[in-house]
Amino acid sequence: MSAGFSTIEFVLFANCFIGFGVAIYWQAIVIFNLFGVSNLDDAYVPWKAYGNPNSMENNLFRFLAGKIFPDLRRKWLKAIGYALVSFLALSLVVK
Repeated sequence: MSAGFSTIEFVLFANCFIGFGVAIYWQAIVIFNLFGVSNLDDAYVPWKAYGNPNSMENNLFRFLAGKIFPDLRRKWLKAIGYALVSFLALSLVVK
């Protein structure tokens, strides 16, 4: 057992880091798109925001359901899934 990283551990760590970076990038794209299409009146009053059909919360739920930005949703889910699989592979190999 060596004190340093082996090649496979380094590759998995780099893969996990890149996957996390890509997931953060797509998360930022989703947030900026949702801010762009949302009506931010009463955005900080949750009981009023849920009554507004074009509020940030309602647009987020519609995005998660796939009703708005379906192509962006697929890319976002792939990035999140890739980051999770990369982290799982890293955690199974590095102990």
